[in-house]
Amino acid sequence: MTRTGGGRRRGGRTPGLDRERIVRAAVRLLDAEGLPGLSMRRLAAELDVTTTSVYWYVDTKDDLLALALDAVHAEPAPPAPGAGGDWRDRLRALAREYLALLDRHPWAARPAGTDPAPGPHAAAFAERVRDTVARAGLPACRRPGAAVSVLRFLRGLGAAPRLPEQDVEYALDLLVSGIEATAARERGRTGNRAAGHATPGDGRATPGDGHATPGDGHATPADGHATPADGLATPADGHATPRDGHAAPEGGRVSPPRPAAPGSPPSPPDPTAPASPG
Repeated sequence: MTRTGGGRRRGGRTPGLDRERIVRAAVRLLDAEGLPGLSMRRLAAELDVTTTSVYWYVDTKDDLLALALDAVHAEPAPPAPGAGGDWRDRLRALAREYLALLDRHPWAARPAGTDPAPGPHAAAFAERVRDTVARAGLPACRRPGAAVSVLRFLRGLGAAPRLPEQDVEYALDLLVSGIEATAARERGRTGNRAAGHATPGDGRATPGDGHATPGDGHATPADGHATPADGLATPADGHATPRDGHAAPEGGRVSPPRPAAPGSPPSPPDPTAPASPG
């Protein structure tokens, strides 16, 4: 026996049996008995054919489950052409459709990481979710992960015991709020990077020349010498200018006058010194 595309074999097919009919029967069996109830033998009995006949169209049980899972993802109605609207409303509508799908087919809420590669219908639904979260302002690199997170959140919600409607709405509000907060945080990071300004921990912006403005409000000039609070500039040589206007000597300190030696004549008066009163 030889195979054709898609795993079918030529010859020996049962009249009236095809892959679509097998998948529909598998979905009915899964809805009635869940994952433990699915077997190729049990499915053949449901179809009133031999087990070998099923294998002409589906190679393995895992392949059959993948086909059934993709088939149920075709149930949500596709969006109308050019459909817009607020992304929050669109996401809530998609979430309700997905939760309704899981309510009809509880076996489809499989544990995360156990699904086969998505078929075309499952991939199309995931793309609708990605398109919706993109409208929230998430950057392109974050959208695939956000879509997976949304689907897993909804899958976990659908796998839990049925919740009152008000609890479901509250859960969807949390989902939307989380996406809003993440999108706002990403926009803020992007804005900071575009402006090229780092915001230090004290909340004061660093100007574009790279010199931080200290907390006392005195700007640090570009030469790196701080202007002290008394308003006296510090020259580039690092020697402070005292308040009397006389430059400090090279040591950086103003030397006080030396006392006269005993028996020496007094120093002549400084003509520039102001006269003493009286």
